[in-house]
Amino acid sequence: MRLPGIPTKEVMDKLEIRNVTQLKVWMSWYLNGELHRLEQPVGKQRQIIGI
Repeated sequence: MRLPGIPTKEVMDKLEIRNVTQLKVWMSWYLNGELHRLEQPVGKQRQIIGI
């Protein structure tokens, strides 16, 4: 789950991500259009539930 042609290690170094799992979670949020999650502080990822 990353952009084609860009090594995972390069992305992790650039964004200072230490865990591959975290990168996968962030990429899934991005691909699902859940950009609001990326704007929240670390440890505060709350799901917004619409009625």
